[in-house]
Amino acid sequence: MTLSRLSIRLSPKFRYKTNIRKWPAEVRQAIGERKLIAGMTEEQAFSVVDAPVKVTTAEENGAKADAWFPRQNKGFVTAWGQTEGIPTGFPVRLLFMDGKLQMMERTPGPDTKGN
Repeated sequence: MTLSRLSIRLSPKFRYKTNIRKWPAEVRQAIGERKLIAGMTEEQAFSVVDAPVKVTTAEENGAKADAWFPRQNKGFVTAWGQTEGIPTGFPVRLLFMDGKLQMMERTPGPDTKGN
């Protein structure tokens, strides 16, 4: 899946069509705390991490596997024009199998250098 297709699929217009009250209480609580939990859908994870920097799609054991690489800092420019970054605390890689979050990788892997 390309980033543009993901952004369209998970745009604010799309998200507001969803009745969040129907999501399980533990998912709503995790989203409120800006945390990810296993089993979240892509839409629920998007509510936490926003648009990923990179998305790759593959097939593993006959199932669709999407890997998301969330942004790692909340970059901003200071008054002096210097770029500063505050870590987001998000995992460096999220693996979705058939649309459900299965794995969260916390240490940088070879695919995330420079992101």
